[in-house]
Amino acid sequence: MPAIIGAPHSVALDITNKCNLRCLHCFNNSGENDVVANELSDNEVLELVDSICQMHPFSFCFCGGETLLRKDLVIESLRRLSASGVKCNLVSNGLLANSNTLHELERAGLNGIQFSLDGLRDSHEHMRGLSGLYDRVLDAIDITLNETSLHLSIAFCPTSFNVDDFKPVCTMLRDKLKSSGRTDRIDLRVQPLMLLGRARRNRTIRPSNNQYRRLVNTINDLRYDPDYRGYFMLEWGDPIDHLVRFPQLQMQFDQVAIHANGDIVASPYIPLIIGNVRKHSLQEYYDAGMATVWDKPVVTALANRMHSIDEMEEISSLIADINMDGDLYIDLIDDDLGDLSVLSQF
Repeated sequence: MPAIIGAPHSVALDITNKCNLRCLHCFNNSGENDVVANELSDNEVLELVDSICQMHPFSFCFCGGETLLRKDLVIESLRRLSASGVKCNLVSNGLLANSNTLHELERAGLNGIQFSLDGLRDSHEHMRGLSGLYDRVLDAIDITLNETSLHLSIAFCPTSFNVDDFKPVCTMLRDKLKSSGRTDRIDLRVQPLMLLGRARRNRTIRPSNNQYRRLVNTINDLRYDPDYRGYFMLEWGDPIDHLVRFPQLQMQFDQVAIHANGDIVASPYIPLIIGNVRKHSLQEYYDAGMATVWDKPVVTALANRMHSIDEMEEISSLIADINMDGDLYIDLIDDDLGDLSVLSQF
């Protein structure tokens, strides 16, 4: 049996759940969930960052919410993380990503940035509810490619109204990368729409099975098309995959996700909290056996209920939406993750 790891390989922190948009598909109800009133303070975030630096993870991701709403805090966190040799990435909707901000982030130590681009103009702005946003995102992409060395990632969420935009988006991004003269590839990430959070209330945006098949065929074609394959790392993500593999293979918990209020979750996509950094440090949780949390009966019982996107929605319906009151809280240190009676409520 391999040695039990004592620290995470990667950490993702929701630096805030406040948001300047109300996107139709947002899985964690950013901007209007129950976490926004109880977020970690600047000092608490910096204390957490300092403790993470001492654990020496390979990578750290600033997630949200809209991360750049706490830009100054992000920059100070970046300085500390990069000084400790941690590779840092950030996700953003692009609305606040102007030239000055992107240069500040790079100087502070940011390595890569991900913007969302959910189709061409009409599709993207319909998804995100703001006229003019499309041009702002394209400007942010141009600045990233032409004025910085930040690695660029693009997230594309398929919907019933944007599937046919995928190849034109790829063509546009390819042409931007070519004109920049850069030799690296753009990471282009696609995964099925999860019926969680606001997507549950806007379920008509979900693509049909035929639309999904068409999209997957397009992705596969582009992977082998010589006009595209040198410009992208195309990723078709499966949000269920880790919930199936990790318990079955008894994989160690090396990718930590922390909500904006300090909650540590077994998975970003199930409403199960296994600790909070306000109660115990991340290192204390690892010392208490967090690496083997996928072996715990409560965690595996929930994960085993989720073998499809539809079952993700079912679990959230029975317990709570992500980041809403009602999340199942079982502290790894203070409670018993082996007591399945806590699941009797559903």
